[in-house]
Amino acid sequence: MRRITFLAVLTLLPAVAFGGFRVSSFKKETRLGSNHWNAASALDGDPATCWMVNPENDNQGSWFEVDIPKSTVDKLEMIIGWDASEDQFLDYARAKTVKVEVFDEGRGDGERVLEHSVTFEDRRGRQVVDLPDIAVGNEIFGGKVRLTIQEVYLGKDYPNLAVSEVLFHLGEMEAPARLLHPPESVAEGHGAENLVDENESTFWASEGVGSGQTFEVRAEGFGVSNVGVRAGPKSYARPRTIEVIANDMTRTYVMEDSTEMQWFQVPPIIGYTGSGWGDVQVKVVDTYPGTQEGVAVSEVKLRATNYGGL
Repeated sequence: MRRITFLAVLTLLPAVAFGGFRVSSFKKETRLGSNHWNAASALDGDPATCWMVNPENDNQGSWFEVDIPKSTVDKLEMIIGWDASEDQFLDYARAKTVKVEVFDEGRGDGERVLEHSVTFEDRRGRQVVDLPDIAVGNEIFGGKVRLTIQEVYLGKDYPNLAVSEVLFHLGEMEAPARLLHPPESVAEGHGAENLVDENESTFWASEGVGSGQTFEVRAEGFGVSNVGVRAGPKSYARPRTIEVIANDMTRTYVMEDSTEMQWFQVPPIIGYTGSGWGDVQVKVVDTYPGTQEGVAVSEVKLRATNYGGL
């Protein structure tokens, strides 16, 4: 198996800096830091950290709230317990049924436009549930989404709720990708401009196996939520394991050995998809082998959840 690395760098500019998030309560901890169990621990992409309800408060009625830009609310993703280990997951209470409320700050005094309850399975890992699609916000204001705990799975040792991850999925749109800097290695006849020409029959290829291949693309004014990568023809090496890195967070994905477009989530930072900004790196760690030297990528595309026209 050949090993090659390239980086795709995207400048992300979310429409508005909607960075607010808050919870009804959280466990106070001096030894680990006063905010160790606060809301941010359920927004960091790390299953080993969690939001933990104050043990002196009831789980039922506890809530978690996130500000969002003008967008369409689509899905809710959660890790319903503290997923640091099997024991930690079972020791504490886990979210079973939650009420989701969506408020539109563009309508009067934050009018509630959706109330919907969903139930999760009692299992580890990420779970994604559909919500009724609802648009919020206008050119100035966005909205907020609140989940309220209605029922929990009981913990073996501790009564209070612990939740590792909360993420609201917003509806996506295509975002135009512009190539800024080509890779250092380019095989004759397969230039870097082919990465963003929206032509499936053309592709960029490196000359020789090499390493450290980089290119940059940009979606001006968009909050980018997903990166699409289409491998080149199977006569060349194709990306296999990739890392998507943004805002000091990394997601690792394994691509199928296919020439179809495949989509990978850009790590969000504030509780909704498309909330990252700055440079995003896509690193191909290793590849599926081909009969010719060099790695080939046919197309790179972007999807976004919000646009500010900055």
